[in-house]
Amino acid sequence: MNVVGYVTPRGFGLLSIPVPAQNSCLREFAASVDLPYVLPPLEHTIPGSYMQLFTAINMAQSGDIVAMYSLLMFPSSLVKLNHIFELAVGKKISFYFVLESRYIVSLQSFLVEYQSYEMRNLLDYSSQASVESIRMLSADA
Repeated sequence: MNVVGYVTPRGFGLLSIPVPAQNSCLREFAASVDLPYVLPPLEHTIPGSYMQLFTAINMAQSGDIVAMYSLLMFPSSLVKLNHIFELAVGKKISFYFVLESRYIVSLQSFLVEYQSYEMRNLLDYSSQASVESIRMLSADA
């Protein structure tokens, strides 16, 4: 088993993490699970390109982990997501996201995690109360 990395120079979500920092986190994760780290191909800067993500998935062997900094690095296209998880299930590989500290093995589990981000953003950026203010209210009670 190996940890196959995936990094991108593009921003994702509200983050823009330098590639060396992403690599460092992925190396640290691989060391923590005592697996060899396979250096990732660098994704293209072209918006919407996931060519190197597919390269990383295709490089992975059965049982490998494809690791990346955040689940927000995945495409938002359901067609691409379906293709990614069809490949992953067929090859028996999993995905690990360092920022979220989550293993994902199915499209359904990915969508649950992604929806939690969407809910937080909806609360944070709407005219509704923020998550922090709700937490403060419940702490005062």
